Amino acid sequence: MGSLRFGVIYIVGLILSDIPSVLKHKDDYHYHSLGASGAISAVLFSYIMFYPLTTLMIFPLPIPIWAVLFGVLYLVYCYYMARNSTDHINHDAHMFGAITGVVLTIILVPGIVPHFIGQLIGRFG
Repeated sequence: MGSLRFGVIYIVGLILSDIPSVLKHKDDYHYHSLGASGAISAVLFSYIMFYPLTTLMIFPLPIPIWAVLFGVLYLVYCYYMARNSTDHINHDAHMFGAITGVVLTIILVPGIVPHFIGQLIGRFG
């Protein structure tokens, strides 16, 4: 992918992941959100596009899980927690960062979608 494209995904992911939260809480002057977790989600989901069948281990569970399965579960969790959370974590930023990472990777890396599908078909097809 290269460092320039990586940087673009990180910076744009950082910015775009927070826009929904800013709009959602524009009138809530007591709402605060700080961090780069949306950008990290963008980078992680870009990685998943390249290596969907690599295994990840989620701390503290020592169970390897395919990256693509982790991605689906992560998005479901983020969506649910963004609607029902009281834990003061910006789950919207995580979810929109992940979506940004996938979209930007599709835009910046020609052929990534056939590569992604080919990886899955090669394993399950």
